[in-house]
Amino acid sequence: DQGDRFSLMKIENDLMSIVSSYPITGTTNGVWFSPEGKYIAVVNSGGTPQVTLLKRNGDSLELASSYNLGGNGGRRVTMTPDGKLIIVTVDNNPRLKIFKRNGDLMTLVSETELDSNSYGVAVSPDGRYLVCTQNTTTFLLFRLIGATVHLSDSITLPNNTGRGVAFSPDGRNILV
Repeated sequence: DQGDRFSLMKIENDLMSIVSSYPITGTTNGVWFSPEGKYIAVVNSGGTPQVTLLKRNGDSLELASSYNLGGNGGRRVTMTPDGKLIIVTVDNNPRLKIFKRNGDLMTLVSETELDSNSYGVAVSPDGRYLVCTQNTTTFLLFRLIGATVHLSDSITLPNNTGRGVAFSPDGRNILV
C-alpha cells in the first residue's frame, strides 16, 4: 500500500499523464508552483498535517523541506510572486503561517492569529496584498510588508462564507 500520494501531471497532445508522485499522508488541500516552476508547496490535513516543499528536477520530485502544522493541518497555500514567501492557512487553531523560502530551506517567520478557521488565500500580483477567507462571512485584506501581514480592511460577505479567492491580473479586483 503506497498510501496517499501527491501527483505531478503533464499535458501533451491534449492528454494528461502522471509523470511523478510523492507520498503525502492525509488529504492534499492546496498546491502551488514557485514562479520558476522548480519548487512545489503542498499543504495537507489528516495523517501528518504539514506544509511540504518539493523540489522538481525534470519530472521527478524530491523532498526539500517540510513543517508540521499540527491540529487539523492546512487548508490552502500560495507563494508571493517572487517565490520567496510561502503562505499557509491553518485550520482549527486558525492562523496564517508565513514561511521564508531560501532555495531548498523553508523557515517559519511569522504567524497571524485569525478569528475563525481559514480557507482561501491569495497574494496580489505585485506582492503588496494578501487576502484570506474564513469560516465566517468576514473577508480579510492584509498589507504584506516583508514577511509580516498587517490587517488593512475587512468586509462582511453578503451571503455565505468564501472558500476560493483570486486577484485579477492587475491586482485591482478580487473574486471570492
